[in-house]
Amino acid sequence: MNPFQLNDKNIIVTGTASGIGRDTAMLLHEMGAKCMLLDMNEEGLAETNRLIDNKGLCYVCNLT
Repeated sequence: MNPFQLNDKNIIVTGTASGIGRDTAMLLHEMGAKCMLLDMNEEGLAETNRLIDNKGLCYVCNLT
């Protein structure tokens, strides 16, 4: 059993339109997590969701 499997875990990832946030979302998806993607950049957010097979829940928002 892999201790790093995240099957059926729900994880919120901020800043997912690019950079570290996007890479984190992609890695978590590969590990089986269900990701909620948050960012102010709607186009980048949509691109990240496309990269994870459109399986993320996307929210355009500003957390400041």
